[in-house]
Amino acid sequence: MIQIVTGDFRQLSNELANDSVDLVLTDPPYPREYLPLWGDLARIAARVLKPGGFLVAYSGQVYLDEVMKQLGEHLAYYYLGGLHHNGATKSIPGRGVYSNAMKPWLVYARPPKHRPYKWFIDLLESEAASEEYHKWGQNVGPCRQLVETFSRLGNLVFDPFLGGGTTALACLQTGRDCIGYEINPVTADIARARLASAQLPLPMPVVTQEALAFSF
Repeated sequence: MIQIVTGDFRQLSNELANDSVDLVLTDPPYPREYLPLWGDLARIAARVLKPGGFLVAYSGQVYLDEVMKQLGEHLAYYYLGGLHHNGATKSIPGRGVYSNAMKPWLVYARPPKHRPYKWFIDLLESEAASEEYHKWGQNVGPCRQLVETFSRLGNLVFDPFLGGGTTALACLQTGRDCIGYEINPVTADIARARLASAQLPLPMPVVTQEALAFSF
């Protein structure tokens, strides 16, 4: 089940039951004026996540200290990873950075903390960020890796900042349920159209002993 709802996550999340979500995976906006949203995100995630469930969120670097402070008020810190963007990058003139080629992804948990379901590499490689569906869009490949690491088949993944639908597409491709909220009606419709036209990856063939014997 993939569900995309238009509206503000701070109101819509009231419809989510306590302890009902296995993974929160999201990419909130990074500018300073949006910093208070991180506190709302952490508070809501602490309520809807199942005990032991993870929150994984992309973040910018400029206000990372404040982001982590707000997340830590409601959730337990687990790990910090990075996303390496290949291709064109942007600069951060205010900090003297001419090539912003790395994006942090933060892992927090609702206690009790436990290891994720798969071992993972903490530096993920990504093709250039895709702006086809959203101006701040992310490539679906790393998102799919995060979904498979921090959730199981059939789990419920929640993205309160769905944007162009990357998290929802990753869930569709990996057999997870997803509830996504997007405040912009136009962007929400773009995400719905993207999911409606998505092509699922072909399953890997199963190689049997008979096939191996035949191949020699």
